Amino acid sequence: MTLRKAVAALVPKTELDSMKQALLGLAIDADYVVDAHCDDGEIVYAYVSDPDHPAVDLLSRHIGSVVTIGPRLSRSRADVIGRGARRKSFFPT
Repeated sequence: MTLRKAVAALVPKTELDSMKQALLGLAIDADYVVDAHCDDGEIVYAYVSDPDHPAVDLLSRHIGSVVTIGPRLSRSRADVIGRGARRKSFFPT
């Protein structure tokens, strides 16, 4: 069974589950998925699953993130991502 068929076979129990199923179905073929949440009272940050990807710094700067976080990052890359006005990077080891 393909992933697309497995997602289509899911039976959502709530409206939220239905929305999640629809988003997962749309994301299956995507090269990148951006999970954006909007709240005018919070700082802008980027959480990335692959901090070594060459587009991380570009994405972070484009959205105006004050901080870029992720699961891992080499020290030299943290210095590069952390450069810039008011920007910090935090990647737990």
